[in-house]
Amino acid sequence: DISESSQQTEKKSGSNLDKDDFLLLLVKQMQYQDPLEPTDNTEYVAQLATFSQLEAMLGMQDTQKNEMANGLVGKYVILKPTDATTGKTTYVDGKVDYVMYQEDGSVMLSVNDKLYNLDTLDTVADSDYYEAMGYAKSIENMLDQLPDLENITGSYETAIKQIRDLYDGLTDYQKGFVRD
Repeated sequence: DISESSQQTEKKSGSNLDKDDFLLLLVKQMQYQDPLEPTDNTEYVAQLATFSQLEAMLGMQDTQKNEMANGLVGKYVILKPTDATTGKTTYVDGKVDYVMYQEDGSVMLSVNDKLYNLDTLDTVADSDYYEAMGYAKSIENMLDQLPDLENITGSYETAIKQIRDLYDGLTDYQKGFVRD
C-alpha cells in the first residue's frame, strides 16, 4: 500500500528523503497508478531527471564533505561530541592526525588517538592561534598555583622565575593571549 510506504519513509528519515526513498516512491506511483488514466511518460521522464539531479547533488555533497575532512589533517580543531549513553556534551581539542571513511558513509577524524564523527566539529583553529592559547593557558595555570601577592615568600622564587622565563620566550602575538 502506498500510504504505508510513505509513512515508513517519513518515519525513517523525517522530512529528508534520500535517493532510495525517491526511487521507492516512483516505483509505488507506477505500481498503483489508475489504469484508466495512466501517468504520462513525460511525467516519468521529468521525475527521473529530478532523481538524476538529486543523485548528482548528493554525490557533490559527499565529495565536498570528504575534501573538507581531508583538509583538516594537520589542523587544530575543537570537537563537541555528545556521549550516547549520558547525553552529556564535552569539548575535545587537538590536531587531526588522519581521516577515516566508514562503510556507512560517515567520516571520522582521529584526534588525540580517538575517532570522532566529522559532524561533531565545532571549531578549526590556526596552528599559531592554538599554540598561543596553549602557552597562555600554561602561564595562567602556573600563576593560579601561586598564593596571593601578600603571601608570596622567597620559596616561590623558582616558580616565579619559570613563569617569567616562559613569558619572556613568547612572541608579542603569543603574549597578547596571556591575561593581565
